[in-house]
Amino acid sequence: MASSSHSWMSTLSSLRARLASPLGLLLGLPLLAMGCTVSVAIIASQVIQDQARSSGAMRFADILERKVERSERFFAEAESLAQTVGDLVAHHDFVPSTELLGLPTMRINRAKPSISSLAWIDADGSWYGTHRLPEGHIRFLEVRTDRAWQRTFEWSNGSLVLDSENPRDFDGRQRPFFRHAMEHGSSWTPPYRFTGSDVADAFHVMGMTYVHPIYDEQGIMRGMGALDFDLDSLSSMISQRPAEKQFRALVFDSAGQLLACPHPLTTLSIAGNHSTPRITDLEDPAAIPLWSLIRSGWDGSKQALELEHDTTYVQMLPIRSSSTLDLSLALLVDRTVLHQPQQQYRDLMNWLLPSIVIAAGLIALLYAGSVATIRKVAYRAQLRAQEAENRARQLGSYHLIRELGHGGMGEVWQARHRLLAKPAAIKIIRPDRLSDRRHDSERLARRFRREAEITSSLRCPYTVSVFDFGISEDDQWFLVMELVHGYNLHDVLTIDGPQPPGRVMTIMRQICFSLREAHAHNLVHRDLKLQNIMISPQGECGDHVKVLDFGIALNRNTGDDSHSSEHMITRACGTAGYTAPEQARGLNVDGRTDLYSLACVAWLLLTGEPVFDGANTLTVINKHLHCPVPREALQGPWGIPADLATLICDCLEKDPQNRPANVEAIIARLDAIVCSPQQNWLRNEAQSWWARHPPTELSEPEDHTLHMSHHAQLSPTLTHSSSNLPEPEQLHRKNTD
Repeated sequence: MASSSHSWMSTLSSLRARLASPLGLLLGLPLLAMGCTVSVAIIASQVIQDQARSSGAMRFADILERKVERSERFFAEAESLAQTVGDLVAHHDFVPSTELLGLPTMRINRAKPSISSLAWIDADGSWYGTHRLPEGHIRFLEVRTDRAWQRTFEWSNGSLVLDSENPRDFDGRQRPFFRHAMEHGSSWTPPYRFTGSDVADAFHVMGMTYVHPIYDEQGIMRGMGALDFDLDSLSSMISQRPAEKQFRALVFDSAGQLLACPHPLTTLSIAGNHSTPRITDLEDPAAIPLWSLIRSGWDGSKQALELEHDTTYVQMLPIRSSSTLDLSLALLVDRTVLHQPQQQYRDLMNWLLPSIVIAAGLIALLYAGSVATIRKVAYRAQLRAQEAENRARQLGSYHLIRELGHGGMGEVWQARHRLLAKPAAIKIIRPDRLSDRRHDSERLARRFRREAEITSSLRCPYTVSVFDFGISEDDQWFLVMELVHGYNLHDVLTIDGPQPPGRVMTIMRQICFSLREAHAHNLVHRDLKLQNIMISPQGECGDHVKVLDFGIALNRNTGDDSHSSEHMITRACGTAGYTAPEQARGLNVDGRTDLYSLACVAWLLLTGEPVFDGANTLTVINKHLHCPVPREALQGPWGIPADLATLICDCLEKDPQNRPANVEAIIARLDAIVCSPQQNWLRNEAQSWWARHPPTELSEPEDHTLHMSHHAQLSPTLTHSSSNLPEPEQLHRKNTD
């Protein structure tokens, strides 16, 4: 079994080596591109096919509904026009005349090209109405049976002009639609060929007539309004949109008689003894299967008609415009029309696939020659990185476990003493930082040494402890500190938003204890901020504070370098959102400078907002220099005791002389402030908070991979920018627990 496993691993290694060779790249890249392209093409084809079916079905149903709507509107409007003519005569006491009907009917007929005739036929058979000639010319006819003559009127400049007057023996009562009206009342005639008049003799077209008889109060019929239209106009109307030309619409009655189709009805050859064309007369391969489907009791839902060369989809809806009509509209379309996007995609892929393979081959050919060099460079870099990692993981007597954070000047690692197994945090400045031309290596080294000396001299339990300091064999400067298992205040705000005044006062008091010792040694921290203050679930009050990062602290006892270039450079160090005015101006600083920063920290903890905000560092510093403190903005969710607000604003005075004299004064004033029960912060409340937000345990990872810890981190940041300020949306987060 072991031999088989070894053979398999050896074969796999050999295959990987061949694929990484120039020849492997030359062959593998085009194959990989082709494989990926084919895979994407298959997936995309399925997606597009599904989308084509869905969009095709939606388009099919939408076109059908629009055509049915236009047909219903067509018939309803025709009925309304015939009724209008009848109602007009009835309104004038059933006395028809050319003067009454001439202009209205001419205007309607001129506006509606589909109308062949719009007339009133009197009870005695007299005719008053329009007539459209084959060339489209419209005239008005007045045919009187009592006088046996016909007068013809032409349209001229908005009025009717007599054109001719001739004898004519005509009786409108002999027309088929007149007899139909007597039997059926207001209704549509079946489709028929217009015959029996001089106009119809010229037309010989298929048409329908809507008749609307009018009765007087005694129930005697006094005449009727009649509207003729040729069915080819209905065909043109429902097929008038160019985008719908490939969709074939058929309008027919229950007997299969056609009222509209894609071809003029007059051109269809009629089979059998019918006088009007039927569905089966169409020269469409789907016509006979469609009629068979209709006769089988089809409900009109979408169906596929499998024909010899293609598949045709058909769907049918009734036309509901009049109770006298039993009409339906069927819509047919070939499968290739509905699936046209899919075919276009196939055509595109037929062109795109070879193009991608050719392009991949050219790219592989261009880069194959440099693969060997790239492999050598990568291999050497890998060796160097491995050696560096191995060196970095051992620092003096400490084993480095994982990186906790890094900044522009150093890194902070979680570590463990190799003999004592004691956890620690180690701040490191790498040799490349000391040799980088962008940094003053001597100044950096002095600053790092000063942080070690200053912090190691402090014994306050609220100041982070330093265990060791030195330079490793590979010239890495390191500072070994206690590892604090908790959160920095920036994390607290991010997790829980603004804090109760009682908790803020507890934190301020412990910070003051740390500063009191530092100030007693004439040390000014100069970079007090949220990221440099950590709390952990320890101590009598449940929140134990540790002040970190004395890297830019100023020793006011040191007089020999007070005017050195280093001192002049670092005098204005700090973070913009916490910088006191005298520090920003580069003037002499003392303990009251830290009190200003402490007030900025308290302000942020109470409100979730910085004292001054701005788009960039210079704007923030300028506000700290010149703008009055916005005391009205010092508000929190729990309210803020007036004495605490006054204390914070006193510490934010521009002139150090107007601030409290020292931290002892701050502690005394804090002790005198009384919080309401809602604002207070007792041990049990602290314990409850830590139970809801326990810090992540910092155990040694089994695979020794290096990754960031999100909570238990020390701040190695030595920057001056305002980017360290918490984001407003994070600080406004309310405590919902």
